[in-house]
Amino acid sequence: MRARFLERVLRVARSAVFLRHLAGQTRFPFRPWKVVERVQAARLAATVRFAYDHVPYYRSAMDGLGLRPRDIRTVDDLAVLPAVDAAEIPELGDALLPGGKPAEEWSRLRSGGSMGAPKTVYLDTPGLIVGIAVRERARIVAARAIGKRTGYREALFAPAEGIYQWVEEHMYDIAWAPRRMRVQRRYFSLYDDPRTTLPELAALGAHHFHGYGSHIGRLFQVILESGEPFPLPRAVTYSSDEMPDGIRRAIVEDLGIPVFSIYGAVEALTIGFTCGEGEGFHLNADAYPIRVVDDAGRTLPPGETGSIMVSNLVSRGTMLLNYRIGDLGRLVPGSCPCGRTLPRLAALQGRNDEWVARAGGARMHAQAVRTLFTHEDERVWRYQVVQEEVDRFRITIVPAVGVDQEALTRNITELFRRRFGPQTEVELDFVSEIQQTSGGKVRPFHCRVGKGNGAAS
Repeated sequence: MRARFLERVLRVARSAVFLRHLAGQTRFPFRPWKVVERVQAARLAATVRFAYDHVPYYRSAMDGLGLRPRDIRTVDDLAVLPAVDAAEIPELGDALLPGGKPAEEWSRLRSGGSMGAPKTVYLDTPGLIVGIAVRERARIVAARAIGKRTGYREALFAPAEGIYQWVEEHMYDIAWAPRRMRVQRRYFSLYDDPRTTLPELAALGAHHFHGYGSHIGRLFQVILESGEPFPLPRAVTYSSDEMPDGIRRAIVEDLGIPVFSIYGAVEALTIGFTCGEGEGFHLNADAYPIRVVDDAGRTLPPGETGSIMVSNLVSRGTMLLNYRIGDLGRLVPGSCPCGRTLPRLAALQGRNDEWVARAGGARMHAQAVRTLFTHEDERVWRYQVVQEEVDRFRITIVPAVGVDQEALTRNITELFRRRFGPQTEVELDFVSEIQQTSGGKVRPFHCRVGKGNGAAS
């Protein structure tokens, strides 16, 4: 009884903290840049000090460079720290976590890896609360287009193992939200062919669609090709990969539905969001500041394209400062017509997904492949899957040191057969490295069915 009472008290306290952080998020992006910069500077100083005092990797790195927390005063100063990329997260492991606290006390987020590097990231509860509050800046843009800030119906297309369900479930575990404030959300499987989704989707009559850009694009392609009446949403948002330009123009210009994009990752929940008026993503620079750098790690000015480095200033779980997230982009100079003062990042380059070919011409989103590696981050450092035929996959893996390759082969083969059918053939190759694209990424999935015999690029 006492334990239940204490848990209720804790949830009330967390709810109060969440509401405090939530207050003002709608107006924060319009505040003078000097105000945003002060918040950023305060979070940066606190984060660097915490990393030095509690995180072995950053303590060792700063000591080796003869640095102290006071030496890093601005986001550009983070360039002095060694860069970390996705493949290094499982390699570094506990060295990125604050010492003296068991990992079980944090919330765990897993990702199959959009760049072919599965990883696990830990979030602390206060960092998660702040991250969800910051996400409100993106949600309110779509809510204005919908015409309702709360209580609207939303169709969300995501994998069952995805971040969307995870965040929602954990938020309701740690804090309360009045029922009238909640979105009436219905999840649809990302693995279903969009053609099979239409009847249920029509019955729902959702005000808002959200999902992977490629999946939402395919869904609207099916809607337009059917020629049948369909209850259209009032707004569309997408993330994780790009929506094809042609179908996006059709949604906006022919159907009159505003389309917004969100830039986020498990390492930094909501890096930026589009407003629909000016070019690019407005960056949540107070929480997840970025730098655009050249091959030598030097910060590039607005207008020049380079690698994106993000730093998470709100999490006290897995610490990531000067993190190479794997995307290419450029900062947009000048102000946005919408009046927001947050810096802007132009559209990302190279996050399109392919589709898994299935029998009878059906198609399944490539996330159906990536999520098979979600729980393999300790054994698989990088991977690439090529679909040679409908029921035949060739998989290249960079294994962690000391992995039992026979056991891993059996496990991966079984996972593929469970998802794609017992007739599925799987060929695994273990290598020391996988060829990267010109943008420095590993392409995690490539479908060659019906495309001839050209090599995956």
